[in-house]
Amino acid sequence: MQKNFPKPAVADYSPWKTLLIGTGVSILFTFLVWLFNSTAYLYQSGAMARSLSIADIILGSVLLPLGFYSRWAWQPRRKYHRWHRWLVNLLGSVYVCLLLLLGGITYWNILLDKPWSWFVNTVIVILWILALLLPAISATLAKHIAALQNRLDLKILQFGGPTVLLILSGILGANFGLKGSIDNKITFLAFIFPVLSIGLAQYFSNYLWSYRPWAGEDE
Repeated sequence: MQKNFPKPAVADYSPWKTLLIGTGVSILFTFLVWLFNSTAYLYQSGAMARSLSIADIILGSVLLPLGFYSRWAWQPRRKYHRWHRWLVNLLGSVYVCLLLLLGGITYWNILLDKPWSWFVNTVIVILWILALLLPAISATLAKHIAALQNRLDLKILQFGGPTVLLILSGILGANFGLKGSIDNKITFLAFIFPVLSIGLAQYFSNYLWSYRPWAGEDE
C-alpha cells in the first residue's frame, strides 16, 4: 500500500494562480459540456442554437473548487492530510468519469425508445459502479485489469488524468463540429462515452485503492 500521493503542482501555487488556472480549466470544461449537450439538442430539435445553461456552468466548474481543496489539503502540517488528499483525488476522478457517464446516458436516451433506453442505461450504470468498487471486491482482478490498461498505453492517465482527457475531448469536439453527420456523432458518442467512463472508473479506482488511508501498514 502506498502512503501518500505524489505532490501535485497546485500544492505550490499561490491562491491567485490557483484561481486563474482553475477558472481557465473550468471555462474549458464548461465549453465541452455545452458542446456535447448542444449536439444532443441539435439531434432532438433540429435547431442550431442552444444557449449556455446554469447546469452547463455548474457541471463545468467543479474543478475550480477542487483545485482550491487540493491546494488546502497539501498545506504543511494539515490535520488528517492523508484523508483529505485521498478524498480530493477521489472527487476529481469521479467527476471526470461521471461527466462521461452522463453523456453516454443522454445519448442512449436519444437513440433508443423506452424501455430499451432504461435497460441499456441501467446496465451501463451497474458496470460503472462495479468498476468503481472492483478493488474492494477483488483487488487481484483490479490489478490485472490495470496492468492490461497499462499495456494498452493508458499509463499516461496516471500522470495526465483529466488534463489528457480534456485535450482528447476538445480535439474530438472540434472535429465533430467541423464534419460528420449528426447521426454518426450521436451513435459514436453513445458508445464511446460509457466505454471511457467505465474504463477510467476502473483505472482510477485501482490507483486510489493503493493509497486508501484506512488500510493497515502491512497491506
